[in-house]
Formats: sequence, C-alpha cells, structure tokens
Amino acid sequence: QKLQANDTAAGNNFGCSVAISDDAATIAIGSSGNSSSRGSVHIFTKSGSTWVQQTKLIASDGISNDLFGKSIAISSDGNTVASGAPGNLSSQGAVYVHTRSGTTWSQQAKLIPSNVATGDNFGISLDITNNGNLIVAGSALHNGTNGVAYTFIRSGSTWSQQYEINATDVTPGDSFGTSVSISNDGSIIMIGSPNSDPAGISSSGSAYIFTKPASNWVQQIKLTASNKANQDKFGSALVLAGNGGTAAVASPFADPGSVVDSGSVYTFV
Repeated sequence: QKLQANDTAAGNNFGCSVAISDDAATIAIGSSGNSSSRGSVHIFTKSGSTWVQQTKLIASDGISNDLFGKSIAISSDGNTVASGAPGNLSSQGAVYVHTRSGTTWSQQAKLIPSNVATGDNFGISLDITNNGNLIVAGSALHNGTNGVAYTFIRSGSTWSQQYEINATDVTPGDSFGTSVSISNDGSIIMIGSPNSDPAGISSSGSAYIFTKPASNWVQQIKLTASNKANQDKFGSALVLAGNGGTAAVASPFADPGSVVDSGSVYTFV
C-alpha cells in the first residue's frame, strides 16, 4: 500500500522519517515541512489489510521552521512516539513525546537538555526502547559541532534527563550524535559521528558503542570502516539489532568499485 497524509501538500516532506511498532499495527511518519516547516507526524493503524490515518500529531508550541517530525521513534506496542524538532527555538532543538490511550493521542512531554544552546540541533536523531521508557537523542552541532547525545527516562508519566554521552576522542566538527540507535532493553547505545577523522582520514566517519554497566554510559568500542576514505561519512545512519549483538552502519559517500559516492553499508557483530 502507498501511504499518503490526509492533508498532503507541496513541500510537506511526508516520509522524511518513519517508524513502525513491533506488532506491525502502527506506523508513525514524519512530515517536517508541513505548515511552513512547523512539522507534523502522521499516525497510521492497520484495519484488516488496509492502513488508515488515525491522527496527526503536532507540537503544542510549534512554530515555523521547527522541523517537528524530522526524526521519529516508536515503542514496541505503538503507544509512545518520540518526535524530534531540531529547528525548535533557533535550532536549539527539542524532542516531543506523545502517548496513546485507546485511539486518543496526547502530548506527554517536551524534552530539552539542561545545557542545550542555540544551533545545537538537538533531536536530529533519536531512538526509544521497546517499553518506551528510555529515549536517546542526538545533538550533532553541540559545542562547536563536536556533538553529544542525551538519554531521558520516564517514570510514570514524568520524563527527566538522565545522562549526557560523549565520545572520548570527539573534536570540533565531528557531528557526534548525527545518528543513534538503542537496543530493545536499553543496555546498548550506538552513536554515529560521520564527520570524524579516524586515522587522520578527513570525514571518513566513526560509530561508537556504549554500554551501561553501572551508573553511567561507558564507551566500549569505536567502529570504523576497514577501507575508510576521505568524505565517506561512515556513521551517517546506523541501526542496532534488538538484542544489541549486530550493527549496520551506513557510509553513503563511499566509493565501492571506484563508483563515486555510490555508498556502502557495513555490518558488525
């Protein structure tokens, strides 16, 4: 089936982000260009073999150029949706959480890091655990484009900032936090840094694995492509398997077979 929003219009960028629940009954689709780039998220549910739009989510305080819906994550049951708005407040950025009760959706929280600043692009990437109680979100332009990621945790219906995650060797321009992924149980996080320069190779890119053995997240390993080259942007997109045991990392500007910018995806176990 081809899905389209009920209010489809030129420039809406419907489909700029997508997420589906584990039971394959709910799909969330971002439309960051909607309403002068205020942005929106459309929720579709499955009725028999047909997908129908259930609702349209917007930020309660949204304004033009927020880019709400630029990134999306959904819980396994489809009842919690996190949506990034990296353009919010002069590109400071924010993440909004909406929850469903029956067929009714409501905004539960707006998440903003305690040290966020103008231009950080917080919410450019995000992911959520299966139970919907832990969110990781990237802020790729934080601190002179070093980048950082944050975790937020839910207790009842209240969300609070948990930790700030940094790479041990991050430098200005690395854009750490451009992409993020979290395991189903929230014990492993992977974060992309596509503009980093491993081995001095400009913007060949990296991805970092973090685990949480105690009270904070600990960097476990730094992943790079074995055949890295300038401007490959490894880490621009990535995903962890649910159990955290396998990872796929995109390098969209790699040149396999000397075909310029044809791109590659690398798997790690």
